[in-house]
Amino acid sequence: MRSDMELIDRTMNTFQEVATHHFQEEFDLKMSVGSRASGSVEALALRNLTATIHLSGPTSFSVAFSFDRSLAERLFEVQTAGISVTEEERHPFLLETVGETINVVLGHSTADLATLGCKIALSVPFVIEEEKGWQRPEEAQFTRVTLSTEHGNLDIDLISPRNPLDASASKGKSGNGLRVMIVDDSLLVARKLETILSTLGHETVCTAASGEEALSAYQCGLPDLVTMDITMGGMDGIQATRLIVESYPDAKVVMVTSHGQEAMVREALKAGARGYVLKPVRPDKLEAMIKKVMGV
Repeated sequence: MRSDMELIDRTMNTFQEVATHHFQEEFDLKMSVGSRASGSVEALALRNLTATIHLSGPTSFSVAFSFDRSLAERLFEVQTAGISVTEEERHPFLLETVGETINVVLGHSTADLATLGCKIALSVPFVIEEEKGWQRPEEAQFTRVTLSTEHGNLDIDLISPRNPLDASASKGKSGNGLRVMIVDDSLLVARKLETILSTLGHETVCTAASGEEALSAYQCGLPDLVTMDITMGGMDGIQATRLIVESYPDAKVVMVTSHGQEAMVREALKAGARGYVLKPVRPDKLEAMIKKVMGV
């Protein structure tokens, strides 16, 4: 069995190799690799723009890609070449470029990391500027490698065991700080749910786009709560809920469904779901259901 340090080393090597290749191929940027550093997150400083994703698998990490603004702007220029971008769109597109970059690099890395023995599940990327939302939880450690280009530097930080880049700087109304898995085949819906959960003080630790992905992600991440879409390609949410609950009777699954699916909701409840909320999801309705399911 691999030690935590071996997993960290293997994971960081993969991120480093994939990032170097991606920047060369996609942005025509050659990267030089610096030495690694590690320590407590109390000593960790971020650059101008930082994207973070949580990985659930053989072990759980948070990964932060922290960019110099000059490098992020260069990536933005390449990505938007030939596209009309208004002044109002420039800033959100810059943030989207940073988030999509980490999404691609980590997505391409999962094939190698999956050989460690369990499918890797990724959360939706979240982007912060400077150190807004930066928290330093006790006992969290980091390992960092710096990649340098002619347009600025990128730090890749592998953080464990907790995520100091919580999308919420403070607890929300529900105040439970739950680890949530979102299962939905719509990236837009998943992103909206993650935003709502963040405002309520919860952390999205992984996402899945099908019932099959949900089974693997749940086994790897063991979240406190699952929001489960019903209608998806492949295995639907009802069957995924049934299989999850059969293996994990204490699993807390909340169905997220549209109007007109009452019969399917009843079937989902029979399968072991603890409740449901209707799309489009309203924060107050989701908060109330979470409190009910968690017994708050």
